[in-house]
Amino acid sequence: MGEGISPNAAAAALAALALVLVGTAGVRLGRRRRRCRDAWAALERRLKERLELAPRVASIASLYIAWNDPRIMAVGAARREALRTHDVVARTRGEADLSLALGRLMAAMEAVPELERHADLAAALEALAEAENHAAAACLAYNREAEALALAARGPLGRIANALWRRPGPEPFELDPYVARRAVMAQLAAAPGPGPGAAAP
Repeated sequence: MGEGISPNAAAAALAALALVLVGTAGVRLGRRRRRCRDAWAALERRLKERLELAPRVASIASLYIAWNDPRIMAVGAARREALRTHDVVARTRGEADLSLALGRLMAAMEAVPELERHADLAAALEALAEAENHAAAACLAYNREAEALALAARGPLGRIANALWRRPGPEPFELDPYVARRAVMAQLAAAPGPGPGAAAP
């Protein structure tokens, strides 16, 4: 009669199987990470479109509001800070600051009758809103990929693969630029504030 599988051979087979499973999980996580990186790159491109349009709006505003008004200066400062960061958490914070600055400036612009008649303002605002909507769609796409990656990494094999390769999990980008900017404008419109020539708080 033939001999059965020895304990050492069975252990080796199980170890080999475990390595294959963990390796497969690692490959799948790698694919998820690449998809997440691609989605983040697409989101950054959309956010860059907004960053390029922000100075255009501020420049038009400066024709009727002092160029050194704190609300105009805040747009430039927030834009520069957002351009410096590529980390998801820091970029979310930077884009939120830009939404706040743009919202404050545009709320002030609405109180200037001459700006309503400016030939380039409507086109600039339309382009800004379009860029923000594109960014919002790209944000949803990135967050879907980040959530899928995080879910895969939380599985038993994913945790082992992550421990072996020591890869940090993705962070969500929790900001809709258009909604954030409009929320600031609505809040300022509902409360008494300084006139168009007054300094922002």
